[in-house]
Amino acid sequence: MSEKGSISRRQFVTAAACVAAASTLPGRALGHIAPAEKGSSQETLKLTESPGWRDQGIENLAKSPHAKLRDIPVRAVTITGGFWGPRRDINVTRSIPTMHDLLEANGRMNNFRRLVGKSQAAQHGPVFSDSDVYKWTEAVGFVLQSGDRPALHATAEKIIDEVVAVQEPNGYLNTYYQDDRKPLRMLPQTQSTGHELYNIGHMLQGAIAYYRATGDRNLLDAGIRFVNDFLIPNYGPAPKTPIVSGHPEIELALIELYRITGDKRQLELAGYILQGVPERFAGRNDRASSYGGNLRTWNIRESLVFALQPRCPDAQAAADVYSVLCVGQSPGQFDAGMEFIAADLMQAGLTRQDARGKALAAAG
Repeated sequence: MSEKGSISRRQFVTAAACVAAASTLPGRALGHIAPAEKGSSQETLKLTESPGWRDQGIENLAKSPHAKLRDIPVRAVTITGGFWGPRRDINVTRSIPTMHDLLEANGRMNNFRRLVGKSQAAQHGPVFSDSDVYKWTEAVGFVLQSGDRPALHATAEKIIDEVVAVQEPNGYLNTYYQDDRKPLRMLPQTQSTGHELYNIGHMLQGAIAYYRATGDRNLLDAGIRFVNDFLIPNYGPAPKTPIVSGHPEIELALIELYRITGDKRQLELAGYILQGVPERFAGRNDRASSYGGNLRTWNIRESLVFALQPRCPDAQAAADVYSVLCVGQSPGQFDAGMEFIAADLMQAGLTRQDARGKALAAAG
């Protein structure tokens, strides 16, 4: 788009549709990148070809029966100026390279290398450290969907190879829950606050974006192995071990993975996680039964405890009272409950404004 010219919405949609149609023709148009050949692992699972990887949008809605709009691939749109042009250039030339350097400086890649004997560094960073690598990979994937950048492509390939190299035979992949932390894997409390599924959700999203840019299945196949070989056989509805998604991410990643693989088990697992069935509360806290399996009530209580703990010595009790009084009540009862709990919180060290603000933020 030029900086001076302007087109109507209808003209834009028509032009975009024409470009999308042209992208299906043979040749190297629109920044085409030939799919990488990674050996037999590329053929482990047949993926959707309707549309093919090059012609899928940010979300592949081609077979979504309830979708009102159909998106187009990123590579079908070219932005050369205006507000977004310079900012996209900075993203590619400055932001993404800087973030790569920060991944190295903060030990994110050494977390992977140490597991295969290529680094002597200790694990560094919080429980969600792996997701930093996957978010960077997703950003690179979207850039490469707009055209090939050989240097960036090569850097991403190197990082992906180092990530995939540490995957365990059963599909598990996480650099934090290693060594003396191994017994904590997928425990209810770990699922609640440990970001295991959050990390793998970002891995899947990064892998999908990169696959749609290059056709390279290396990271995508690793993500599929985690889901199909580790998660689905062991976790889900009874008699399997329940899943507690402590941080939203895995759900939307599983849905988009299903749109690529057509494996309905992945969609059903996302639905199970989103449903909030009572069985998943069993290992989280003995008080869970008092909430009658109300997922929203429980999540609000957990959010309140986290928000109030730094300044409220009795945050657990305060959150219990708040959620019992306020969740699912009428607006008048809600306000009365807020005032009631605010008085207690003020005595515990919070101002009325802070108490209401934190409680409302947690309630969403």
